[in-house]
Amino acid sequence: MVIPVQDDNPTRIRPYVTWSLIAACVAGSQDRQLHSHLHGSLNAGVPAHEVRQSLDALRGVVGDDDLHRAQLGLDAVE
Repeated sequence: MVIPVQDDNPTRIRPYVTWSLIAACVAGSQDRQLHSHLHGSLNAGVPAHEVRQSLDALRGVVGDDDLHRAQLGLDAVE
C-alpha cells in the first residue's frame, strides 16, 4: 500500500493552521520547525507567492531579522 505525499488535485480550502504555525515559528525563532512547515505548505499545493504574502503580512509583527530569515528559508525549500 502506498500513501501519496502530494497530488495534482486542486484544493478548495486554505491551510490556515499551517500559516499560523509558520507565523509562530517565525516569531519564536524556531528555524527547524519553520523549514518543515514551509516545505509542507508547498507540498500541500500552496503556491509560493501565497506563502510569501503570508510572510509579508508578518512585517511589523515580528522582527526584521526573523522575517528575513524566514524568507531565506522559503528560498531554500522552493
